[in-house]
Amino acid sequence: MPETKSLRGRSKINAGSLYGINKIRRLILDLALKGKLVEREEIRSHSCNSDEVIGGSKNILPGTWNYGRLGDIASLITKGTTPTSIGYAYQTSGIKFVKVENISEGHINLPSINQYISEEVDAALSRSRLKANDLLFSIAGTIGRACIVRDSDLPANTNQALAIIRGADEVFSPPFLLRQLNSFVADQIVIKARGGAMNNVSLSDLSNAMLVIPPYDEQLKISKKIDELMTLCDILEDKSIEANLSHINLVKNFLSVLISSDSNKSFEDNWKNIVNSFDVLFTTPDSIQELKYSLLELALMGRLVPQKDDEESSDQLLKQIENEKYRLIVKGLIKKEKSLPAITEQEKVFPLPKGWEWARLQTVIDVRDGTHDSPKESMDANSFPMVTSKDFSGGEINFSEAKRISAADHEEIAKRSFVEKFDILFSMIGGNIGNQVMVTTDQPFSIKNVALFKYYNKELTNPFFIKKYSEYLASKLQSSAVGGAQPFVSLGQLRALVIALPPKQEQRRIVEKLDQLLLLCDKLENYLKEANQLKKKIADALVEQALA
Repeated sequence: MPETKSLRGRSKINAGSLYGINKIRRLILDLALKGKLVEREEIRSHSCNSDEVIGGSKNILPGTWNYGRLGDIASLITKGTTPTSIGYAYQTSGIKFVKVENISEGHINLPSINQYISEEVDAALSRSRLKANDLLFSIAGTIGRACIVRDSDLPANTNQALAIIRGADEVFSPPFLLRQLNSFVADQIVIKARGGAMNNVSLSDLSNAMLVIPPYDEQLKISKKIDELMTLCDILEDKSIEANLSHINLVKNFLSVLISSDSNKSFEDNWKNIVNSFDVLFTTPDSIQELKYSLLELALMGRLVPQKDDEESSDQLLKQIENEKYRLIVKGLIKKEKSLPAITEQEKVFPLPKGWEWARLQTVIDVRDGTHDSPKESMDANSFPMVTSKDFSGGEINFSEAKRISAADHEEIAKRSFVEKFDILFSMIGGNIGNQVMVTTDQPFSIKNVALFKYYNKELTNPFFIKKYSEYLASKLQSSAVGGAQPFVSLGQLRALVIALPPKQEQRRIVEKLDQLLLLCDKLENYLKEANQLKKKIADALVEQALA
């Protein structure tokens, strides 16, 4: 269990920590496109109607600046066509076919292009053949993504989700127009989006978008200043990301040292180090998640609560479980399983606390699975839900979305996989391996393609302790699941897993202590989230004040 990589590595840079930098980027663009980023000598009033509101303000423009609609400035605003819609096929090489997802950071991301067309198709779609300095603007799906076409992008063509803007370079430098497309124009266009699954705007909407028009030389000066300030933002972002990564690694190292403590004395010393640095270490939601994972590991290693000499040992507990198992076999309630291999020294990954024992999971609980068949759906009044891992949501079972099957099919499945309250359902196939729920209802239902953790006797094995253990397994098995597009964990793998089994009284105390600590972690995490939201509101207010 000291092998913590399966629990670590989940942390990622908190997007909220970069919120302020992104607000600065937008502020730079807003100020630039209002003529407030570089020094000028005069400001004049410009009469405009309500449609000419740019970036939240109107009527005031720097001297010699003007407004204009994109359709009056560009000589061409058109869009492409999907080749397959007119009888042509894509190919694996040839002329590049650019889609919305191929646009990134103001450029066409050439390595991301995976569809090509022939010269014949390109000739048939000559209207949307791209030229250098064309600007592309997405008008369907992800609306508002824009880029400049470079010489190195050609030859290329595009589809109807991208509008082609051409011939505006007599009025605009392409980088300056791109800045407007990425900010003011995108703001004007997005609010006009319509449609269902695929939002879209028309070429007319785009043509009517209002732009600000500074003198050409001033556009170059503004673009240069924007680039300088954006470079500083990039440096600030890199330093912020580096600081976040360093912080996460620091937290991981402190917790890893704690979990790897080889004696009670070193554990106490390492825990004191964490307590003394608590206000530095646990300052982000990611760091709180790391703490939660570590507390779970420590609980399952017997580090959270003391052992008591007067309690019955796990050696005696295992004998009681074995007797109960034998009783169930004799009554025909369970089948006798094949013998499990002896536990090796390599599998004993940490020193056991006094009174604990190593055991295979199947020795402690009954590990089964649901049906692998696909019974017909039934809408009969006496039908039953058939639950799969797709019906797990937020730690609960969503019965309303589950397929329903006939009573006869349910009874047949129940012979193999009878589900009871407090049993644990554990996903063992697909991308959500380890997703799990504890059954909290007496409602009868069937299961398919999920593992079922049952108890030989709930008085001997605490269901809530097993649930904590299954939460640990969830992260561990993510990294060990086999299979390509459809990874899985076999029933045999689950049954053979090794568990450190505490005495039954200690199982209860572990669950109680862990729940108390995790509740405190949740409170701290919520506090940090609220503080982060407050910071965002302050950042928004400051930007609004700067633009007012």
